[in-house]
Amino acid sequence: MNLQVINDYAPSIGVVHDAPFDNLTFNLADLLPGTLTFAATLDYLTKCVAQPSVAAVMTTREVFDQYVQTSSAGTRTIGIALTPRPREEFFRFHNWLCQQTEFYHRPNRSERGTNCRIGSLASIDDHNVVLGNNVVIEDFVRINANTTIGDDAVIGAGTIVGSDGFQVLALPSREILKVTHAGGVRIGKNVEIFSNSAVARHIFNDDTTIGDDSKIDNLVYVAHAVKLGRRCRIAANAMIGGSALIGDDVWIGPSASISSEVVVKNGANITLGSVVTRTVEANERVTGNFAVPHDRFIRFIKTIR
Repeated sequence: MNLQVINDYAPSIGVVHDAPFDNLTFNLADLLPGTLTFAATLDYLTKCVAQPSVAAVMTTREVFDQYVQTSSAGTRTIGIALTPRPREEFFRFHNWLCQQTEFYHRPNRSERGTNCRIGSLASIDDHNVVLGNNVVIEDFVRINANTTIGDDAVIGAGTIVGSDGFQVLALPSREILKVTHAGGVRIGKNVEIFSNSAVARHIFNDDTTIGDDSKIDNLVYVAHAVKLGRRCRIAANAMIGGSALIGDDVWIGPSASISSEVVVKNGANITLGSVVTRTVEANERVTGNFAVPHDRFIRFIKTIR
């Protein structure tokens, strides 16, 4: 689809450079090829142009003029659409694409492998749900469209897979804009999700993913667009915020919270009740609210006891 189609949504948006795009996102850490995104500052627009996967950007006239004045002659040309409210119009355009076009349409591919055990009180969408072999779906589970579940996975009673995520915008007009979720969920092989958990589907044309051999306890929430690696262990009542990137072999303790768009690298250990708001390095152990390296936290606690 070409950026010029944005004028079918809003003729007032000025397209400076047309360009084809295939995906939308606002997270530069998790880009798909041919992405349309938005930038409200010069620094962010510069970062967008530097990403080969970014095909087009919605930004303001002021930011674009600053960029033209400061950028080098060798900078590549990408699609540019101008609006006074790039963040708002980006999400409104996304909603329009969902509701008025086939941009996010996925061909129906519904399959069930051999030896699946599905509870009589489970509910599985009849559109685009793929189950591998030996999958167990317990009673009161809800599996929504655009979900793939790998071999030998177990989905515990009361769990919801593919629900809407919580992406809402509070606008200056006092309107609360709900963002449509168009993506899916991909659960790997030998994953186990215990009872009464929820995994939200991706906002855009991608999947929230849970890697092979990961184990998720009761009452865990995995938000939209999360990428969870292999062999992770997520304890009860933990929350992983939207677009967080979690590496392999990560431990997330009971009632821990991972903020949106945070990166947790391979082998990290998030102790119980921690609130993580920054990158956690590989094999780092963090504790506290806000979480800091565990040893540093313990030293501090000893000084106040």
